Amino acid sequence: MRKFGVLVAVFFLGLIFLAGSQSGAASYSCGLGLRPGDMVTTGYGEFELTEQRFAHANVIVRVGIANSIPENGQVIALAVALTEDKLDNPPDGDSGSAGIFQQIESWGWGTFEERTNPEIAAYRFYHGHTDSQGRRAIGLLDIDGWEAMSMGDAAHAVQQSLHPDRVKSAIAAAQRIHKGVVGSAGNQCLSTGEFADNVVAVTNGAGGTTWVDASIAPALQAMMNDAKRQGLILAGGGHRTVSSQIELRKAHCGTSDYAIYEMPSSQCRPPTARPGRSQHQLGLAVDFTCNGVLITYREGNPCYEFIAKNWPRYFRQTNNPQFIGWKNLASEPWHWSTTGN
Repeated sequence: MRKFGVLVAVFFLGLIFLAGSQSGAASYSCGLGLRPGDMVTTGYGEFELTEQRFAHANVIVRVGIANSIPENGQVIALAVALTEDKLDNPPDGDSGSAGIFQQIESWGWGTFEERTNPEIAAYRFYHGHTDSQGRRAIGLLDIDGWEAMSMGDAAHAVQQSLHPDRVKSAIAAAQRIHKGVVGSAGNQCLSTGEFADNVVAVTNGAGGTTWVDASIAPALQAMMNDAKRQGLILAGGGHRTVSSQIELRKAHCGTSDYAIYEMPSSQCRPPTARPGRSQHQLGLAVDFTCNGVLITYREGNPCYEFIAKNWPRYFRQTNNPQFIGWKNLASEPWHWSTTGN
C-alpha cells in the first residue's frame, strides 16, 4: 500500500497559491469565486456551499497543488465531487460507494477508511490506485491526453459516472469554487473544452446583442445582415446561463425540485428544456424575433421563410467539425438550433 505520510506532509507544507491561470489558456466568463455561505448552481440543482463542503474543496485543490496537478485537473476533480454528493463526505452511497468521490472498493479505490479520507481520496482521483488484490482504479493522470480532452469527458473517463451530463453541467460551478479556494479575483475561468466556453456577441438586426457560441457567430451575423438588407429585422435571445434556464423552468414548469429539474419539457408551458439540456446553454440556439415580434407561425412569416430558405448559405460554411446544421424545432417556429432541439 502507498504510504501517505509524505503526501500529507507535502499537503500541509505546500499551501502556496501555485494554481494560477495557465499561461496562454483560453478563458471565458464564469463568475466570481464562491465562498462558504454562497449558493452553488449546477444543471441539476442548487445548494449552499457550507463550511464543511468548502473544506473538502480546499483539500481537493491543495492535494492537486502539492502534486503539481494543473488547474484544469483540480477543477475536474471538484466537478466530480460536486456531482457525486455536493462535496459532502458520506459514509455510504449506491453500490457500496463512499467518500467525497463516492469511490467503490471493488473498483480498486481502497478500503472504506481510505475512501472516506478526503486527502487520500483526492490523491487517488489524480493518481489512481492498485489495491491489495491487484485491482487498478484509473486516475486522471493515467488517461493519455486528458489535458486535451474537454473537462467533462476527462472527468467521465475517471469516474465512469452514470450521469456524465451532470458532471459537465457542474464544471462552471467547480471553476468558481476553485477561484474561491485559491483567492483568484475577476470572473474569468479556464476554457472547459465545451461549446459554451466561448460565447461572443453578434449584433442583431435591431442593433442589439445576441450572444452565441463563437462557432456559429459568423454565420448568424451574416444571415442577420443579409436579412436586414431585405428589410427584415432578425433579433432574439441566444445563450443562457444555467441560472437563467432554472428561472425559466420555475416560470414555465413550477417551483418544486421535480418541476425544475426532472419534469419532461413537454409538460411545461411553453415547453422548456431541463437545466443542462438546453441548446441555449451551449450558445447553439436562438429564439428569433421578426421586426420586433416573436416568430409564432411559419406560413407567410417573411422572417421564418427567409431563414428556412437561406440557412444553408451561411451555416454550412462553418469549419467546426461537430456542427451539423441549423434546424427548427417542430413545436416552436421561433426556435432554431444546431440540432433542432
